[in-house]
Amino acid sequence: MKKFFKFTILPLLIFIFLKILYFSYRKRVEGDKKILQQQGNILVFWHSKMLPIIPFLGKKRIVALVSMSEDGELISGVLKKFGYILVRGSTSRGGAAALVKLIKKIKEGYSVAITPDGPKGPARVFQKGAFVIAKKTKANMIPLSYVSSKSHFFNSWDRFELPLPFSKVVLRIGAPLSVDSLSGESEEKILIKIGRILDELEN
Repeated sequence: MKKFFKFTILPLLIFIFLKILYFSYRKRVEGDKKILQQQGNILVFWHSKMLPIIPFLGKKRIVALVSMSEDGELISGVLKKFGYILVRGSTSRGGAAALVKLIKKIKEGYSVAITPDGPKGPARVFQKGAFVIAKKTKANMIPLSYVSSKSHFFNSWDRFELPLPFSKVVLRIGAPLSVDSLSGESEEKILIKIGRILDELEN
């Protein structure tokens, strides 16, 4: 009964809550919205900034990478209701197989959404998964973030941010990042550079 509630009823309740919350926001989008209609991109955003990006990207033929943990199972139930296609895996469990599946999905014409510091951090440290996929597929990485007039920050490893109801939320779409445009430096420096670009979207 507990599993039924957690993995069937609770995802539905969270989905309804997020839909109502997202509807309440005074939203504005900055950046090229048309790029989100294109397929074959890698959409990257920090784990703490998933809301309201999840409903913003819903119904756009997007594949989401979700960890194989129990919490990942709960998140999967929510994402499915928003229209996402799921690939399960993380750096600690099932990561290599998940990367192969994501590469295949991009080649099939889907865009992929990844939180590059998830599922457990370190917070705001860009791990190499998204960059590896970009190298293998030549897909552009599209940085995403937002700023909110009023937010609650949870006491979690990433200080997960929840914009409060009726807040002014500005969703920001960064310029596409290609592997070629990032070449000439070590992988470590490139990952740091992309992480800074994500941070700068909040300024």
